[in-house]
Amino acid sequence: MDAPLPDLFSFSGQLEVIKQKVTSKFQVKDLFYDRGVLTFEVEPGDHKIKFKQLTEELKSLNSLPTLGLEDGRLLLRILEFRRRPSKRTRVPLILLLATVGTISVDGALRILLDSHYLELISPVTLPKLILYVSIYTAILLGVFGLHELGHKIASARKGMDSSLPYFIPGVPGWLPTMGAVIFQREPATNRDELFDLGLSGPLVGFLVTVVATVFTFAIAPVPTPAQWQNWMASGAEFQAFPVPLLFDIVIFAVVPNSQGIYVTPLILACWLGSMVTSLNLMPVWQLDGSKTFSAVFPRRVQKIASYAALAVLFLTGWFFFAFILLFLMPRAPDVPPLDRYSPLTRSRKLAFVGALFMLGLTYVVNFQVYAAFLP
Repeated sequence: MDAPLPDLFSFSGQLEVIKQKVTSKFQVKDLFYDRGVLTFEVEPGDHKIKFKQLTEELKSLNSLPTLGLEDGRLLLRILEFRRRPSKRTRVPLILLLATVGTISVDGALRILLDSHYLELISPVTLPKLILYVSIYTAILLGVFGLHELGHKIASARKGMDSSLPYFIPGVPGWLPTMGAVIFQREPATNRDELFDLGLSGPLVGFLVTVVATVFTFAIAPVPTPAQWQNWMASGAEFQAFPVPLLFDIVIFAVVPNSQGIYVTPLILACWLGSMVTSLNLMPVWQLDGSKTFSAVFPRRVQKIASYAALAVLFLTGWFFFAFILLFLMPRAPDVPPLDRYSPLTRSRKLAFVGALFMLGLTYVVNFQVYAAFLP
């Protein structure tokens, strides 16, 4: 319920300054406190640029505005906001070096324990082993690291404070890295910024994956028919490996008329990059896809899309991912943009179609997993 404006103001006596800044940009119809929050009712209109300017001005006053329709009224609220000071820490560097170590060890193990790959790249010398391990490490670090760097650059361009990437080391021989994260220290101003933050990482990761995949297949040794026959005669068993549409396109363009592609450790690194890209584009939990969907669609539609994406993951064989995301999704905080009123630009709506295209190119359908349940 609306309450009269009290004499004392919580923003350190800066009420008149805030009122002046708001009224210089918006036509104010009413001013009141709503549940202890300073609230302006303003006239509808094209407020995206003015709201962005107001947001930047109020940050110096330890405040942030929000804008949205409530019960048919356009309300601009003023919230207290104190940015936490950034602390100098070596943790990101330590985690980066640890992740380089786990990926490098993982790459060396996958190469040295793969007798068929060793035969394909024979003779195996120490310089050649170091080169291939370095390529393997560069592919995974490029996908994960440049993905987060894309977020970091997008944040910096929008004037938003964020941390350095925190890499998460994995377990060599299983999953060499759990990815990387950056911490956003303030919310997106509007739907445009939210969309850009969500798309920037997967876009960079997708480009790195495409370049790495083309390069890897271009240098990949192709087994001869005689080698395939020798391997089969020795009792080796080979199974079809589920690959994204991107791989099919690259194989058709780069490795025509092949008798079969052997999945080398370097190809596996590209495969992991493709999986990470497609997973991040899903509109679930706090994945990047949830930001892009939230910027394009109303909250109700985005929530439906989240459960639909979980169903797709489950039906296409990714049970583990689906259950983990289903467990984490209710615990994810909802952080909408400050300006929930201004629409997304048309160019970004077209870019959303591009995001769906990237998802389709990199997604891996793992129907082979169902073979374990068949007689």
